[in-house]
Amino acid sequence: MFYISIQYNDSLLGITPYLGGMTMDYLGSVQEVTTEGKLIVKCTDLPEIGEVVYDAEKNKIGVVKRVFGPVSGPYASIEPKSKPTGGEKGTDLYTTGGNKHGKDKGRSRRN
Repeated sequence: MFYISIQYNDSLLGITPYLGGMTMDYLGSVQEVTTEGKLIVKCTDLPEIGEVVYDAEKNKIGVVKRVFGPVSGPYASIEPKSKPTGGEKGTDLYTTGGNKHGKDKGRSRRN
């Protein structure tokens, strides 16, 4: 795994994992595992429902099922693809950099 760091005026702006041609956006860290087996993540940015979530090694963790909480600090409920073991708390999660502004959603008028 490679890390790309961006510095501006001696301050670190961000570290993004770069894995095999795919950049990943930091989603947040796991705060809690619910009794139903869902992962609760405190997000740094508002995720899309249905986005695929990965860990730092690009292993698929699950899918964003619900976004809740305040706009300034949203939380996301992640449905994992396998049953959590309990050691997920504090794990950093990532999403693939995608289209955040809604363009190119749905079909075009010519299709």
